Amino acid sequence: MTSYAVRVIIILSRGKGTSPNTERKYKMKNFNDYFSNLYDDGTEYTVNGIKGTMYGNDECFDMDDFYQILVVGDRVYKCFYSIPDGTDDLSTIDYENADRMVDVTEEYEDLLD
Repeated sequence: MTSYAVRVIIILSRGKGTSPNTERKYKMKNFNDYFSNLYDDGTEYTVNGIKGTMYGNDECFDMDDFYQILVVGDRVYKCFYSIPDGTDDLSTIDYENADRMVDVTEEYEDLLD
């Protein structure tokens, strides 16, 4: 088996939960395609007055900071949230009011056609 064939098999065998920073060998039509593949279907949310589709799960941490991804057209934002002290229940978070939002579009632009 050639190294190219091995690389293709590895790429095709990657499943959901792969890190967004993992190098991808295929392109997506838009950011929603990419994040739906990574986290399943998104949910429509308005965060800090900006309407978009939110993606993520309970494993989305940047160091100790919990975040979710918000896709707004051709822009991608990391929405950071405080987790209330003494709780592991992420359903208590007010997802419409992020503590801060960071435009991270450039980190994902090479994934698009």
